[in-house]
Amino acid sequence: MKKWFWVLLLLFFGCKKVFDPFSHKIPTSPIERFKTAADTVTVSGRQCYLQVYLYRDFMPIVPPGGNPLIAIINAIAEGPEAFPNNAVVDSLWIYSGDEVWVSILSEPGAGDPSKSNRITKVARNGPKWEPGTLADVFVRIVEDGKRIQFLRALKQPIQATF
Repeated sequence: MKKWFWVLLLLFFGCKKVFDPFSHKIPTSPIERFKTAADTVTVSGRQCYLQVYLYRDFMPIVPPGGNPLIAIINAIAEGPEAFPNNAVVDSLWIYSGDEVWVSILSEPGAGDPSKSNRITKVARNGPKWEPGTLADVFVRIVEDGKRIQFLRALKQPIQATF
């Protein structure tokens, strides 16, 4: 029993640097895993692609220097039918230069996903990368709880709201 405890503890802390959502530096080179990511993937026989909106808020009521990066991710399945309900869009990696932001995606809380051909997810509290910066966005789609695919949207500009 003690042996398994130490193995699990080692795995947890050994992997923490790669998947730590609060880390912005790449400790190794995990971008290698995304070389097979595509602009479109097939989920339940339907082609899916990303729409991405990256922005930082600089409205007068925010702290000096603006709020951290927010990512709005739309995974869209072609056709009018609802997005396949056996697929989950759960994780996000955004690369800018030698930095990466890793985050778990959350629901935005609007609309009825069972009637839309898109799934909208949000990630908040990212880095304070400058508006105008181009970033490469990758999301993970898990189909039927086991098939994992990575979907990409390259060279996405960071916008600013004033």
